[in-house]
Amino acid sequence: MNLFRSVKGVFVGSGSDGMKLPGVCAEVVRLTGKAAPSVLYVGTATYDSAAARAGQCGRLLEAGCRPDILQLTMDDTRETAEPKFEACDVIVVSGGNTLFAVHQWRKMGVDDLFAKAARRGAVLSGGSAGAIFVFDAGHSDSGDPESFHPDIVGRRLLELSEEDKGKWEYIRVPGLGILPGLMCPHYDKVQSNGVLRATDFDGMMKKHKGERGLGLDHWCALISKGDGSYSVFSPEGKEGSVLDDGSHSKERQGK
Repeated sequence: MNLFRSVKGVFVGSGSDGMKLPGVCAEVVRLTGKAAPSVLYVGTATYDSAAARAGQCGRLLEAGCRPDILQLTMDDTRETAEPKFEACDVIVVSGGNTLFAVHQWRKMGVDDLFAKAARRGAVLSGGSAGAIFVFDAGHSDSGDPESFHPDIVGRRLLELSEEDKGKWEYIRVPGLGILPGLMCPHYDKVQSNGVLRATDFDGMMKKHKGERGLGLDHWCALISKGDGSYSVFSPEGKEGSVLDDGSHSKERQGK
């Protein structure tokens, strides 16, 4: 099976905001072909935060989806993870710190389970880190101190001034290579370091000649239909970077 052509997925520019959009939820459910699909939530990138899980799965629960949780920073192991991957119709990967999540999956030996689920037809979904992980690599804010877990950074983060907290840089992080290319979520956003993602992404692309890059605006979703085709979900009333003539708006005056 050609995995690139067969992957079904909904990949959003933002985890928390994007996964709360009713239209995104509807696309995820539609791709499964089931009225009440089973959902596996993988919250590693948010260190298995219950609050993040509630925000990013709420719409799917409202739609009647049946949830399960994989906690790979807590209790779950490869042995407990495998049957959960095999049983689900949808995998939702949280936003958060992509670099930590991918490292944790590889350390625990569960990284291959995502592709295996995609091969049998499970829908991959998520925003921000939940979009990056599917691709070869990602343009990531994993260097932002605010995305670090306090138990990992300890007092060092608490001692940083607000000015120092804003001196981080975007980094290139590895994904799982289920789809080809370099993914940039929040493409139209300026984050706490004061740098527009789109501008920094351009610079990163120039360092990797011939690579394909995909930029997803904060409110945008890329829908991979599992037959080699795709569509773009653009909600009404939300700002974006694409003007009517196709040019780019750094001020988010487009859709």
